[in-house]
Amino acid sequence: MEEYSINKRNIFEHLWILTIGFIGFIVAVLYFNYRFGIENIGEHILWSLSIVLLFTIPTLVLHIQYYLKNKDTILKINYNTCSIYLEQKGTKIEFTFKDIKYIRRVKELEYARRGTYFLPWGLFNYSVLYLTDDSRIVITSYLIIDLDIPIDDSKKELIQVYYPFIV
Repeated sequence: MEEYSINKRNIFEHLWILTIGFIGFIVAVLYFNYRFGIENIGEHILWSLSIVLLFTIPTLVLHIQYYLKNKDTILKINYNTCSIYLEQKGTKIEFTFKDIKYIRRVKELEYARRGTYFLPWGLFNYSVLYLTDDSRIVITSYLIIDLDIPIDDSKKELIQVYYPFIV
């Protein structure tokens, strides 16, 4: 039985790119100062900050959304018995793979195509499990990066999006 919960490793894998963004901000300010002179430093900082925030804010929005969606969630998948146990916000659910009507996977375009990503939010993805009792369970990549439940491919749907916001 494999057990998943939000851990620091998954969070780091999603947010390491923000560190690169802040380093990029410093490099951009230094470059603008070198290229255009230090007399317009306020404008250089504004341009550099605008570029970094263009990518940072959407990533932080996804981080907050994914974290809150699966905070205090424990997911256990037993591939031998083909069962899933989910404990989320005090509610415990147990079901088998046969109870899954279909799975909708939502991934960022490049990550879905090649398994790599360019945009800072490229690794963010989520799966929606639709069960036979008409309930719906959302599992984000903060719990498990790539959820792959061995069910019939006709019950799997992959949606490729530019920005994987949970709806």
